[in-house]
Amino acid sequence: MTTGKETELDRLEQIREILTGDQQRTTNQRFDELAERLHRETRALHDELVRRVEDVGASLASQLETLRAELAQERDSRIDEDAATSRQLDESRAGLEHKLTELAQHSASEMHELGSELAGRLARQADEHLARCSELQERLTRELGDVQGKMVDRSSLSDCFQDLARTLKRDGESSSP
Repeated sequence: MTTGKETELDRLEQIREILTGDQQRTTNQRFDELAERLHRETRALHDELVRRVEDVGASLASQLETLRAELAQERDSRIDEDAATSRQLDESRAGLEHKLTELAQHSASEMHELGSELAGRLARQADEHLARCSELQERLTRELGDVQGKMVDRSSLSDCFQDLARTLKRDGESSSP
């Protein structure tokens, strides 16, 4: 059952079809063509984008591999340099230890020689000092014997002691180093 309202709508549709139908079909066809073209271009753009992303990825992977190789080479080079530096330091340390040992031995030898020389000098000076003391003692003993045998006045005794003091002073100055 069609109602009057539906019939009127159908008629209105027919009139519309007559008036704008051809234009509507043309417009719909153009929209369909545009949609198809848009779909093709979108697909081409998508494919191009995927290709470029893959190219960039491949390029980055290649650059990353190159950087890894350079880093590995640099690491190996630094390891070699560190080993060479370590060897040089070991050689330098060994050389310094050897020189220090030689220096210590030389110093010990010099100190021993110096000690021996000083001991010899001290012994000679002690012997000289003892000899002078002996001579002075003999001289004093002789002079004392002379004085005991004679009666000496104070002036002569004073002269004798002054003589003795000068001799002691002179002997003291000559034995100083």
